[in-house]
Amino acid sequence: MTNRLTALFITCLALAGASAGVTAAETRDPWLWPFAGDSIWNTPIGDGADYQGEGHFKAEGTIGADVEFHYRVSADAPKRKLFEPVGWPVVDGNHGKFFRDFQVDDDVVVRTHISNNVAAFVLADGTVEQLGPFIRMEAGGSIVGIPFPFSKGIDLRGPGAIGTHWGSGLSAYGGSLRHGELTSDEPIRHVLKLDVQGKRYLRYDAASKTPGYRWPATMADNYAAKIGHGGYEGADPRFVQGSLLAIHPRHTAASLKLKTKPAKKILAALQNYGAYIVDDAGSDSYWLCPSWEATGEFHETFGYSMNANPQTRGSAKDWYDDVLTLMTVLAVVDNNRADNVGGGGKRRAPPAPPLGSIGTTPPTVPGKPTVTAVTATSVTLSWSPSRDDVRVSGYRIHAEGVALPLTETFGRTTVEVTGLTPATNYTFRVSAYDTGLNRSPASDAVPATTAAIARGTILEDFDSGRANGWTLKNAAVRSQRLEMAKWDGETSAYCTSTELPASFTLTLRIETIGAAAGNVGRILLRHRDNQNHCAITFGGAADTPITFSEVVAGKSHTLAESRGWKAERLELSCDDQHRLTLVLISGDNRRTVFSDVATSVPAGGHLGFETSANTINLDDVRLIPASVR
Repeated sequence: MTNRLTALFITCLALAGASAGVTAAETRDPWLWPFAGDSIWNTPIGDGADYQGEGHFKAEGTIGADVEFHYRVSADAPKRKLFEPVGWPVVDGNHGKFFRDFQVDDDVVVRTHISNNVAAFVLADGTVEQLGPFIRMEAGGSIVGIPFPFSKGIDLRGPGAIGTHWGSGLSAYGGSLRHGELTSDEPIRHVLKLDVQGKRYLRYDAASKTPGYRWPATMADNYAAKIGHGGYEGADPRFVQGSLLAIHPRHTAASLKLKTKPAKKILAALQNYGAYIVDDAGSDSYWLCPSWEATGEFHETFGYSMNANPQTRGSAKDWYDDVLTLMTVLAVVDNNRADNVGGGGKRRAPPAPPLGSIGTTPPTVPGKPTVTAVTATSVTLSWSPSRDDVRVSGYRIHAEGVALPLTETFGRTTVEVTGLTPATNYTFRVSAYDTGLNRSPASDAVPATTAAIARGTILEDFDSGRANGWTLKNAAVRSQRLEMAKWDGETSAYCTSTELPASFTLTLRIETIGAAAGNVGRILLRHRDNQNHCAITFGGAADTPITFSEVVAGKSHTLAESRGWKAERLELSCDDQHRLTLVLISGDNRRTVFSDVATSVPAGGHLGFETSANTINLDDVRLIPASVR
């Protein structure tokens, strides 16, 4: 069967540069390509565009994804209680006053990620409800978020401008990068969204009728006026929330020396459609706005995350460099107005086709999965792919007796299901879903039994959304990892459920956010209390000291010291003579920081992590006793 979406894109490509409109037979799926053809999200840049302020943004900082969650709500979905969030960041679904009842399917759960989640819910009648931030801790439970509009949603086929990107009041649905848009060969056919650092790049003018924003934005951040305290301190008044950014057509992928496919696609979209500033990144960062599915597909397809920083290495460094290059040539379309959207004149791309209906055909059933590997807490499965009349978006893996999927892929047909219980029988099935979120029936079942583990083993992926057996202070599991952050205080996490063996190998993924030398992180071994433990202490900057010390009866002794903390993964081994070796791993590079350093702290105690005025993200913590290696 011909791929509907691909056929549509091919038709639109044939129209590029033509003055005639589309024919009545050509339509678009409003779920995949929403809102009216003359919406701000679907209007191309015109040749009358006035490009101003190129070079405003610097090639510095981090890049990444301000992930959005999109759902199709079934007609018979129940209404659940919607509450206002409390505090910042929003942790564990803490909430305040009741807003109103909110229609949502019971299997929608978002208990992870960064607690700044914007979400859009397309109801069966074509209404779009939006929340931000959005958290739901349990299937069928109450939900947390602030809706906008407050009392009811907006029309999927209407203008679609407003929504819950609270920096601007712009949409959580229009302008989103969707599954396939950065990986396929078809062009991106809509305006994008971008978060930038408000303090550095946006301007707040109290004398303006719209201080800190311009049309189509309806607001600026509530702290925008607090100059010196996080407010907007940019010099150029043309750069505010709601500014339409674009790249002048004189630039090309060759002239900009772009290397990566997704960056080249983004260049074309920024030239043909542009991107609205919709939020403050809150740091020296640039954030695109993809859906959850698009973020996962990006990682699976290219082998690296959309998120990158100055320490990024390997193929991801090309992506990082490309995005920063694009930022430096962005300009404001200064004559973008309600009566002159995109700057007016002859459009650089054809108009959006008329809206049709939402596709409802599900993918075919995936092939029966096979078990290819088993560990104490994971099972690796593979299966033959499903087919779909539009595009298979992903697969969900189910276990018998478990209500929610254990994990998902975003098109890949193999997966390691982690976070399982050792020495336990499981029965797995796989189901597929397409870009319209239509779901296939589940595959035939396959049984598997996880292996047993030795005493003293720690295998924690945080994929369950919990840190079972850990004692946390100012830390929480989000995005299937442990996030530790409190800029004005102490943060700690101790695995108190397991005594450390005498000899072991510890591996983990670690991300440090703080960049100043005074920002301190610590990895603790054999921790009993603050009077007895081993500690690896490091600063946030790339060239700060790394110190290995021991504390015995309250007295600290430095055992080894090096410099240059920069790592994606950490490998720490302790032999039966109590000698420790630390290796830092970044991409394919391994650096031994210290080797065979003996400690007098007795075996036992716990594994722990602490940080002061820093942020540490932990994942894939594996401590294996030497006896089972």
